[in-house]
Amino acid sequence: MKLRFLDGLRGWAALIVVLNHYIFALLPFAINEGGQYHNANELLIHNSPLYLFVDGDFSVCIFFILSGIVLSASFFRLGNRIEIVGSIIKRYFRLALPAGGSVLLAYVLLKTGHLHNQQAAALSGSPWWNAFWQFPPHFLTALQQGFWQILTSDTDTYNPVLWTMKLEFIGSILIFCALAAFGRLPRRWFIYAVLVLLLWKTYYVDFVFGLVFSDIYFHELAQRTRAILGCWVWMPLLAAGLLLGSVPYGPLRDTMFAGISSWLPAYQLQTTVHSLGALLVMVAVMTSSQLQRGLAGKLSLFMGRISFALYLTHFLVPGSYTGYLFIALRHSFGYRSSILLAFAPSLVVSICVAFLYAVSVDEPSTRFAGWIKDRIAGIKMLRLPARRPVVAERDPSPEVAHSATT
Repeated sequence: MKLRFLDGLRGWAALIVVLNHYIFALLPFAINEGGQYHNANELLIHNSPLYLFVDGDFSVCIFFILSGIVLSASFFRLGNRIEIVGSIIKRYFRLALPAGGSVLLAYVLLKTGHLHNQQAAALSGSPWWNAFWQFPPHFLTALQQGFWQILTSDTDTYNPVLWTMKLEFIGSILIFCALAAFGRLPRRWFIYAVLVLLLWKTYYVDFVFGLVFSDIYFHELAQRTRAILGCWVWMPLLAAGLLLGSVPYGPLRDTMFAGISSWLPAYQLQTTVHSLGALLVMVAVMTSSQLQRGLAGKLSLFMGRISFALYLTHFLVPGSYTGYLFIALRHSFGYRSSILLAFAPSLVVSICVAFLYAVSVDEPSTRFAGWIKDRIAGIKMLRLPARRPVVAERDPSPEVAHSATT
């Protein structure tokens, strides 16, 4: 059984990341009250629940919970044994091939002079947008970063969104090791609780949340949970989760969240609150058939299909096409008109590029990663010693003879 509604959720979360980066580039004050202030709409976005629609960090937390669910689903649903080495190797190819391809695309754009973010950032007043690609391109460095360092270090210079790949890879290893070590233990729920306490205030707690969701969903606990929550409790859970997901970057003094600004340092507060919000949203989604049907619609499934490709490639569009278009428009139009005229076609271009990348790179990478794991599994089976038949001795009873030969 494929949880198709999870694909739809992933697709819309990816779109929010895209919106976050476009707004950060063109209306930076709306994201973190930094950079140039253009109009009152920026304050409205930052200081209200509207921030949810541009909160990329909240979407990242949802991505990580979804990874925890998907990576452990076959273990709980089918009882498949976890081959840690094979699973890790498959995960490496699944992440590194499409991510590395996006780094090579960024290298080509930088090498050919088609990245215009710095000139455009001078017009939009976004220090964040200006900070990228301020280095000379080097092919071997791009290869090293794209196919290895993104999974093992914090290097993300060619494609800044790849900062999540290291978290994704380590979180995946955490899931595989947890399943192999205690996935079948009766008291694994206690271990889940310990992991949550240890990993709280980090993104890795989201992977544990996903693991727990998967364990519950594919066992009788899912029906009990739905019975406890009833047919309507998902609504306030969803509302609370989305509200927590709208906690913004930057100062909270003029927002409804001003009272919690002193609880934790800014980065930990954002990560913790967004993780809690993502948890509540996932509880609502996993228990509501209405939400699941909505997220399994054709448009949602299309967005889910291209979600990883959209995440990997979208940042290159505002750096190249959007930057060039915005510069050209700004010479003839006002600031607000330039933003609107640049944003709409840029979003279309981002989706088209993502679809082409999904078909040509992401989906073949998924098949290749599965083929690699199957090859590893096949080699291991060949190395297993042949099973010797058990021969009963001294006139066994029919029952014992039957059990010895089956």
